[in-house]
Amino acid sequence: MALGYCAVIDLHDELSRLSRAWIAERDAARVRYAEERTNTTLAERVEARIALRNLSLDEALPAPGERVLLWFRPERGTNLRDLRLGPGDPVLLWRTQPDEPGAVHGVLARRSPDRVGVMISDDSRDDLWDAGWRLDREAPEVTFARGRDALQAAAAAPPKSVDWQRLNLLFGLSAPPRNQHPVPVEEWFDEGLEDDQREAVRRALGLDLSLVLGPPGTGKTRTLAELVRQSVARGERVLVTAASHTAVDNLAERLVRAGVKLVRIGHPARVSPEMEEHTLDSLLERSDAAGLARGWIREAEALRQKLRQREKRKATTWAERREVMGEINGFYASANGRRATRSGGSSTGPR
Repeated sequence: MALGYCAVIDLHDELSRLSRAWIAERDAARVRYAEERTNTTLAERVEARIALRNLSLDEALPAPGERVLLWFRPERGTNLRDLRLGPGDPVLLWRTQPDEPGAVHGVLARRSPDRVGVMISDDSRDDLWDAGWRLDREAPEVTFARGRDALQAAAAAPPKSVDWQRLNLLFGLSAPPRNQHPVPVEEWFDEGLEDDQREAVRRALGLDLSLVLGPPGTGKTRTLAELVRQSVARGERVLVTAASHTAVDNLAERLVRAGVKLVRIGHPARVSPEMEEHTLDSLLERSDAAGLARGWIREAEALRQKLRQREKRKATTWAERREVMGEINGFYASANGRRATRSGGSSTGPR
């Protein structure tokens, strides 16, 4: 007599377990980065090429998604080519202590031979122009927050709903329906597909869950591109996700070259340069309202530069400074209001 064992898994319990593991990983990352700053000196971290010191703000530019791109110039003699930080890495800007209230959280966006670009949420703080900023790498708080929110949303899915059924399918608690009759394809967009690639597309079009397996270089991305194009041709909306931004960009770039209209979701600093113009933020920034907002921010920064020059010459009074700062804040308020209007929401929403 054959005996079998089947473990009974409760979906809620599994999601709770994943949530606890996710929070534990977040806490461990926070501790790791905090200990890195506590147990080593800034000079040691600079020597290890994971930090920068004595940064001076060189330029502030409006960036997609109600953000500001800050271009910092390091002290003379700093070699940015060997910096072990790249675009998309979360960073922390601070002046006295990393845990000070005025520390600024941002994302390293660009790097040139003599400057680093850090993208932050729109901020009209005047002290950003003061010299002496330090830069350290930071835990990916946004990633952890979004993962937590996704797990909470999954746990809140009503029983017997479509989302609940899909969750059971993904966790292996229910068997996927088997479609023995692949969906016929009348016309192929990519005529160069092999027979097994075409079969994979036909089967995937008729299944809720389909796995396309193969070693690197066997054409999986090409097959997925055809699957997306066939789905779009059928009037479907397609969401493409992957474990990395690079993987999403590889498929997205292939689709764009094929003439597929798409919107790339993601932080502009983490998207490949080729896909920047297709990001949601970039599309919104092309609106007339966004153009006005950028103009107001430039005027605000020009006023700030003039004020700083006059302050260096000690040619301004406290009353004059207050008046100019009022104008600067007014420009920023107008820009934020205009950008909130064209995006249909509040400028204080999640970044």
